[in-house]
Amino acid sequence: MNSPKLVIRFLPFSSVEWIGNVTIRCQETDLEAQLCYRGYSFCQRPSLHRSIKGKIVRSSTSHFIYEIDGHWDRSVMGKDVATGQQTTIYNAKEALSVMDPEAVCRSEYGVK
Repeated sequence: MNSPKLVIRFLPFSSVEWIGNVTIRCQETDLEAQLCYRGYSFCQRPSLHRSIKGKIVRSSTSHFIYEIDGHWDRSVMGKDVATGQQTTIYNAKEALSVMDPEAVCRSEYGVK
């Protein structure tokens, strides 16, 4: 596994984001996740802000199994390409609800 870059911006407003490509390989299952984290840019559309997109493939054959799409500060969905069935992989509101709300910054909820 490699990791995306952590980008810290101070201007025009402060923010912290993950940006870049990530590959996660599991030798036991022969599966590989290829993910792309996108951050804020002056030229990009707001719909791409804090988004994650990618796919899961079988490493040995490059057989495409799942499509990954969403926003890492909201929810991330997985779609089985064979059946078209979608599954929620990650829901930020549920994950943050178990934490102490006073300890979580407003920016972590995606609030500006």
